[in-house]
Amino acid sequence: MSKPFTDDELILKDWEMTKDRIKHFDDAVIKLRTEGIPIAVAIQGGAWAALNYTKDLRIPILCWNPTVVSIVFLLGFFYLLGIGMLDALHFHLLRIAVRHGRGIERLPQFKDKLLITTKLTGKGLTLVHFIGALITYVVVELMFLASFFITM
Repeated sequence: MSKPFTDDELILKDWEMTKDRIKHFDDAVIKLRTEGIPIAVAIQGGAWAALNYTKDLRIPILCWNPTVVSIVFLLGFFYLLGIGMLDALHFHLLRIAVRHGRGIERLPQFKDKLLITTKLTGKGLTLVHFIGALITYVVVELMFLASFFITM
């Protein structure tokens, strides 16, 4: 029969699981940004490249008669909106996990022993990270909307 864990051992296990979750959420955010945004930009580029060949091609939808390319821009807008929402969710979960890990690292019995979360994170870095991502998403989304209205 195995011996029961002490409180410190349980807290250390919690910290290890928290570090695993931080890595998972960080990987998800990085993957969404490094793959999702370039795919959105490729959709825009492809649609603009196809415009010369499809500018007269229209699809009647109820009372609306948009060009095929404008539909591609609109779908690209919603694609990136979904990617941005997943990014925001995972970034939020990442921040929760980091706060939890920092809380464990500040406990008296672990102070100056467990430091990785505290050393690698900070409010300034988080703010710069958030603003950079927000600007990128907003600019690409605005390009989708502008392209949609220009080609309609």
